[in-house]
Amino acid sequence: MSIEDTKRKRAAAQHLADEAGGAPTKQRQRPIVGTFAQVSLLPREMLQADHRRAVRRRLVAGVVLTAVVVAAGIAGSAALAVGATASLAVQNAQAAQLTQQLTKYQAVQQLQGKLALGKAAVRVGSSTAVDWDTEIDRIKSKIPAGYKITAISTDAASPVTDYAQGGTPLDAPRAATVTITAKTSSLSQLPTWISAVTALPEVADASPSVNTADSSKYTVVLTTHLTTKAYMTPLTTGAGQ
Repeated sequence: MSIEDTKRKRAAAQHLADEAGGAPTKQRQRPIVGTFAQVSLLPREMLQADHRRAVRRRLVAGVVLTAVVVAAGIAGSAALAVGATASLAVQNAQAAQLTQQLTKYQAVQQLQGKLALGKAAVRVGSSTAVDWDTEIDRIKSKIPAGYKITAISTDAASPVTDYAQGGTPLDAPRAATVTITAKTSSLSQLPTWISAVTALPEVADASPSVNTADSSKYTVVLTTHLTTKAYMTPLTTGAGQ
């Protein structure tokens, strides 16, 4: 056996062993066609210095950009502050002008306030005022013949206090009272007088009391309660309600 045969057998045995052991076969790398080999002849220190300079340039650019943004923000805030200050100055000037104009009419405003207060006082003071002559004449006009009036008295609420009301819920609201005392020899016309008085629009109710101590003459006391319709200038609240 020659040397060549021995080499071929060894190669075949090695190939079979590689396939049995599952060892991967080496693949040839194809050469890259159409490119030139490049080799950097610069020292590593110079390459690192170039890289650091590039990083520094980026950092400087970032700092400059940040400074520009901050400066723009400050300028915008300053512009807004100047505008707000100018607007405030204009509003203060307008307020001062209005105050100056109001000062000219201060005396007129004070006079108007006093007049309004006086009118309110007059209205409150007269809110429970009753035209007594008119009310008494209306009640006297209903008195029957044969009755002689001996006394007349009146009573009414004040502007700060309500008038005393009846003791039962069925009693009509009261605002004033007219009490007439009369003497008569007959009581036959008394119901007619009471009916005529209670029919008046401003009368709430009327109740009599009779004194029979004197057999020849009867003393009749007619108590007539008036409503708020008897007020000359009634209020909607308080004593005049």
